[in-house]
This record gives sequence, C-alpha cells and structure tokens, in this order.
Amino acid sequence: MHGVLFFFISNVGSGIAIIITLMTGFVGWVMGYINEKYANGSIIPSYLIHGIGNALVAILALYNVI
Repeated sequence: MHGVLFFFISNVGSGIAIIITLMTGFVGWVMGYINEKYANGSIIPSYLIHGIGNALVAILALYNVI
C-alpha cells in the first residue's frame, strides 16, 4: 500500500515506487516474524515499531531534515 500511494502522489518514477513497495513489504514480513517467533503472536511489537518509526519521520519532517 505504501508504494502504490507513493507512486500516485509523487513525481518519481515507477522504479522508486517498486523499491519502496519491496522495502515496506520486507519490513512488514520482519515485523510479522517478530510477532510470531518472539511475542507469541501479539501485535504489540509491530505496533510499537511502526509507531516509533512514524514518530521519528514526523519529527524529521517537522524540522525539514527529510
């Protein structure tokens, strides 16, 4: 979903959108693996990882770092 949205709202080529789609898909797979292997199926680790990532990106965007 991240790659599709990025493709439609930005002016970058489809290659970048594919890379973003693959990267976010891989991160999603890793978070699912962590949930199943280390948290007994709980979504809390992924919830925290995703929330912290969003907070960091928001802070970087707020101060025009990215």
